[in-house]
Formats: sequence, C-alpha cells, structure tokens
Amino acid sequence: MEPQVKAKPASLYDTDYQLWLDQTVAQLKAHNFSNLDLENLIEEIESLGRSDKRAISSYLMRLCEHFLKLRYWESEREMCFRGWDLEITNFRLQIQAILEGNCSTGVDKARKNTRVKGMKELPDLKQLTDSDKDRLIQTLWDELQKLQQKKPKKTSKNSSLPPAQGFKAAVSEPSGSQEINRSASVGRCGGGRKLTPNPDQIIRAEVNRCKTCGVSLSGTLQQLLQRYEKVEIPPIRPVVTQVERYGCTCPGCGEVQLAPVPVGLEPGSPFGDGVAALVTTLRYGHAISYARLSQLMSEVFNLAISEGALASLFQRVKTQLDPSIAAIVQRLRSSRLVGSDETSARLRGKTVWEWVFQNAQVCLHVIRPSRGAEVIEHVMAGHRPEIWVSDLFSAQKKHPASDWQVCLAHQLRDCQYGIDAGDTIFSPRMKRLVLRACAWHRRWEQLSASTQYQYRCRINRELDQALALCPTQADGIRLQTRYRNLREHLFLFLADTTIAPTNNASEQALRMSVIFRKVTNGFRSEWGKDLFADIRSVVNTGKRQGLSAFESISAALNPHQSLFPLS
Repeated sequence: MEPQVKAKPASLYDTDYQLWLDQTVAQLKAHNFSNLDLENLIEEIESLGRSDKRAISSYLMRLCEHFLKLRYWESEREMCFRGWDLEITNFRLQIQAILEGNCSTGVDKARKNTRVKGMKELPDLKQLTDSDKDRLIQTLWDELQKLQQKKPKKTSKNSSLPPAQGFKAAVSEPSGSQEINRSASVGRCGGGRKLTPNPDQIIRAEVNRCKTCGVSLSGTLQQLLQRYEKVEIPPIRPVVTQVERYGCTCPGCGEVQLAPVPVGLEPGSPFGDGVAALVTTLRYGHAISYARLSQLMSEVFNLAISEGALASLFQRVKTQLDPSIAAIVQRLRSSRLVGSDETSARLRGKTVWEWVFQNAQVCLHVIRPSRGAEVIEHVMAGHRPEIWVSDLFSAQKKHPASDWQVCLAHQLRDCQYGIDAGDTIFSPRMKRLVLRACAWHRRWEQLSASTQYQYRCRINRELDQALALCPTQADGIRLQTRYRNLREHLFLFLADTTIAPTNNASEQALRMSVIFRKVTNGFRSEWGKDLFADIRSVVNTGKRQGLSAFESISAALNPHQSLFPLS
C-alpha cells in the first residue's frame, strides 16, 4: 500500500494573486516583515528582471527583422515603407522605455530624450540645463539637414520611371451616387451595339393569331416594334488549293517543259500570304508564343502548323518585307521633320537598344547593340532634316537636323520633381509656363495670326522673367541652368504648327516593343530581332496611313499593294 502524500495547502498567492499583492504592499509599508511571504516575493522580484530581458530580446529581434525588410525586400518596399518605418520607431521607443525604467528623475529622462532620434514630443524645457538645450538644438538641426538632403521618391509623374514601377494607390469603389452613367450600356434607352447596315440575313417575325382570343391577324395590321441582331461566327476552315502541274518532254528539242502556275501558287511553302499575315499579326502584335500560336491555329482555324513551320514562315516574311522597309527608309531620309526615341531590348540575354525614327507619314524601328549617336548617323545616311524632336539624351543632342524641339513632356516631369524636392521659386513657375504653351498649341489653328503673334511675345516675355528668378533649392537651380542653355529649343512649336511640343508619338511607337520584351524576355536570334523591328516599322507606318496592324502586314506581303495607297 503506497504511502499517502499530504498535499501542500494552497496559499493566498496561488488562490488570489491581486489580494496577495495588496496584502504584501500593506505589510511592507507597515514594516511587518515577520509575516511576509518571502518565498513568493523573491520569485516575483527575480521575474521582473527576466521579463525585461525577454521583452528587450523580442523587440530587438523584431527591430532587426524590419531593418532587413526595409533593406532587401524591394518588391514590397514602396507599399510598406511607411508602416515598416513606424514599426522601427515604435520598437526603438519600447526598448528605450524599458532601459529608462531605472531613471530616478524626469531630468535624467529628458537628458536621454535629447540624444534619441525620432522622439515623438519635445521634452519639458524647464527641466533641461543649458547644455541639455544645446544638445537638443544640435540634434534637431542635424535631423533638419538630413531631411533637406533627402531626395523625393521618383515616380512616373516626376521622372521617366514607367507607371508600372511607380506607386499605385488603392482605388476606392464609387458609391451609388457617384457611379459613372454609361449612356451606351446595354439595357439603357438608345444603348447597346449599333445595328449592321447590311446584314447577311433578315428574319421577319409576324404574329399569325391572337394568343388571347384566337383571331387571325393580317400583316397590314402589324408594325415594327423591335429590331435586334444575333451575331455568329461560322466554323473556320482553311481554303486549300491543290496545284496539279503538268509537263512533258518536247519531242522536237528534248527539253522538259513545265506548265506555268498562277502568281502566288509557286512551289515552296504550303502556306499563303494570308496565313503568313495572320500568324505574324498574332505573334508580333499580341506576343503569342510559338507553342500557343500553333495550338491556336489548330483549335480555332483548323490548320495544323508546327512550331518549326512557323519559324520557317517568319523567315520568309522577313524577306518579303524588305521592299516595304526600303520604301519607309527612303521616305524617312527625305523627311522635313523626324522624332526619335530609344528603349532597351534583349538579345540572347544581353541588352541591346531599339530605336524609333518617325513623323506623321512613316515610322522606322531598328535594333542595334549601341545607344550612341552613330546609330542616328547610320539611319539618316547624311540626310539633314529641318526639325528634330527628342528628349535630352546625349546621343539625341547630336542629331543632324537644323533645329531641335525638346520634348516638353519630359520637362514637365522634371519640373514636378523640382517641386517635390522643395523648389518653390523656379520649378512651379516653369511648369505653369509649359502647360500654358501646350494648351495654346491645341487650339493654335483656331487663332488669328495677330493672336498667335501676341501669344509668342507673351511666352517669350514670361520665359525671360522665369529665367531671371533666383532659386535657392538645388534642383531649381539645376533646371534654370538647363533652360537657359535650351531657351531657343523650348517653344519652337509655337512658330510652326507641324511641330509637336512633345515626343509622345515616338514613345507610343515603342510601347508595344516594351510589352513584347516583358512577355517574351527578348530575342534568341539576329534575324528574330530584325524581323520584329521590320514588323513594327510596317505596322506603325500603316497606322499613320489609316490601316490596322493586319491590313498593314497584308499590304506589305502583297507585291501588288503598298503601305502608301495615296502615293
């Protein structure tokens, strides 16, 4: 039989901790040391130091974690920066509060606050000595200098950073009273799709008999109450033309004679120009991969074409586009005005540069390993246009044109950056001036010659006044120095309506190239990059002639058509 162990009677510490705490405090105040629960009191005092150590260890770990996030987690830094920064400040204050728990006076705490960065409130100045106040002033001055030296964050609105890499704020859903009224949406009066003027088939539905009383109803009693359409796509199948070519040996001379075939039905690739135009549009206009393009042609168009056949077809397209590219180059080298821009591309994992040269009639794309001025010299081949439109990139400054219009879209973003950086003198004034000039340009043709002259005099007068200002902020000084050197190239478009104030047309021509690069990650071969540049040249030139991408490629592949139908 096992011996019974007497259970230790529960103490007040175990049953009611708060009552034990109140009783112990009262005994200590009354100096009643003989009845103190010393065992539990010693344990509580020891636990206080251990809890502070654990708290400091926890706060330090979380502080290091947020420092690492702030330093290395680049994809989330823009969205979470403010929250992380606040957490870091909070952890520092928590650690500071624990460490300051032994400070005996408010003066000691105030002295420590003068040495802590990011303090939330000003300490009590009455409790500070002169040396403490000097230290506080120096700390605040150092923080002010750091804030003044801190550059504003670059976004798509104050730099050339693309919108995809800039900050995207959360968009709130509109309330019921703020919803957009879509006048052409289905279900509204007068809304929906417009009816086709020449439908393939018309179904006339008439009432034969009254559903209520059964009376027969003649057609003369009825009137049109409703008209709508049902649009359908018939099954798609390729048109296959099989050529049977006959021949024989001439009995007179012994030579083998072959029958001639119609144009476009020569031996070679089984795929015609219509198939070539379709797959080229899908591949280089919509960035569809070879595998998906092969699957699409099989499932939707009932045409089996392998990835290898697609590659061979694109190489054939490259040769067929040569005459159209030559015509584009010829027109470009006789143009009066040329706008130019460049963007990066990828070839076998290395960076190359795609250049665009365009105006209202033509658009030429070339991809070269260099971003230098020699590309411009090679493309223009000695031609000196009257006007060149571009940004301030160093290679563009070496243009061969007689005059130069600086892209004002870039300058507006640079002025906005100056404003964000703290310039209140020059950058805001210059931004308003550029916006006013661009607004005038949009309605320039509606103004009389005398009004145009007055506006030109006014813009030059206000530009002189802006350049005479004395900005004190570094970015404002930098912009003012730039525009003093570029004064004659800022508002050239106000003297010639054919000149655009921005180079947006060049940037728009390169937009699909950027999308294609991001989707496909670049090119694997030299002929692939050259084909892409040729196709973008054909498509953007056709767009300037009112043609769609498919129509432009079809015209370029057809030897009997031209990208310039009016020529």
